[in-house]
Amino acid sequence: LDSLHYLYDIIRCLLQYDKAALLDVLLSERFLVDVIGILEYSPASSNRVNHRDIVKNAVHRDLFSLKDNSYLMAKVTQTYRVQYIIDCCLPPPSFIDDHSLAGLSNLLASNKRDICLEFLQDCNHLLDKLCDRLTSSNSGDDCTEEKIYL
Repeated sequence: LDSLHYLYDIIRCLLQYDKAALLDVLLSERFLVDVIGILEYSPASSNRVNHRDIVKNAVHRDLFSLKDNSYLMAKVTQTYRVQYIIDCCLPPPSFIDDHSLAGLSNLLASNKRDICLEFLQDCNHLLDKLCDRLTSSNSGDDCTEEKIYL
């Protein structure tokens, strides 16, 4: 267990290190779930939260299908997982070391920009689908609930 705590400290420090190339590797599809798994072993926490299962079993609520755009789906998934790391896996930064999450925050901003740009490229098609869903006369509970979440 001590070795896992050391790994946690190493990964936490690497995530706080403001180097884009390092973050690209650590947060790539290949390593991201493993990084989240290591972050389960915080020495400050007495009980282990199974972050890997939470992230793997997360369900995306799609207003329209993104399955035909694998780049956009990958960016959305990575953005969700990085935000999860910041919110749930890492300790909250104090006002003294608020800059420690700058690299992760920059990655999130970049991903959100890429998502918006990709969305705007397919804007006509996707906006038509979105407007159709919002203005449809389906009165089912599921449809109404989705509109409320929007």
